[in-house]
Amino acid sequence: MPVKCRLCGREMGTISPTHLKFKHKITVKEYREIFPNEPIRSPEAATGTSIGLKGKPKSKEHRLKIGKGNSRRIWTKESRKKTSESVTKLWANPEYYETQVQKVIQNFQLRPTNLEQQIIDLIQQLNLPLRYTGDGTCFIGRANPDFIGTKDKIIVEVAGDYWHDENYEQDRTKYFAQHGGYRTLVIWQHELNELEKVKQKLLDFVGEGRN
Repeated sequence: MPVKCRLCGREMGTISPTHLKFKHKITVKEYREIFPNEPIRSPEAATGTSIGLKGKPKSKEHRLKIGKGNSRRIWTKESRKKTSESVTKLWANPEYYETQVQKVIQNFQLRPTNLEQQIIDLIQQLNLPLRYTGDGTCFIGRANPDFIGTKDKIIVEVAGDYWHDENYEQDRTKYFAQHGGYRTLVIWQHELNELEKVKQKLLDFVGEGRN
């Protein structure tokens, strides 16, 4: 039997990184965190046997056709650029953008993530004027911040080490500064190994806005 994506209900042989990235804007690792007991692959996909061809050995001619078909799927620099431009054009369409945002918001019912919950716990312990908005309850421009100040224009973002690159902190800080004049603090996943330091970092950050 095929596996069903728990986010959109689509049935497929394998819940691929491509499907999760472009359909739901998450990684396989994040999907596993949300649904730890859900299979990523169907039994057929795991054994390399498609459902339609199960029990039917491929002929030499069939294998050659598959090989020729795959050989044409070469991602050149030009083809990648065209694909990127096409996707960018789609997201520039207000109607398409609103539709996709609504889908994302529906999926936010699965929030908060494990990392976000750790920050929620720290905020509650320290009684900080921050509220959780990573569930889609607040958008600034086209970005959904994880936490936003209830008294000052401050934002706290949680960044996973695996799925965020080194430019994330700079890009996020710049974006929120340009869209509303917010100050942004980014807390990385590895920092949560030392909670006392993260607590102090939060206290210092919130305190700066009151000077």
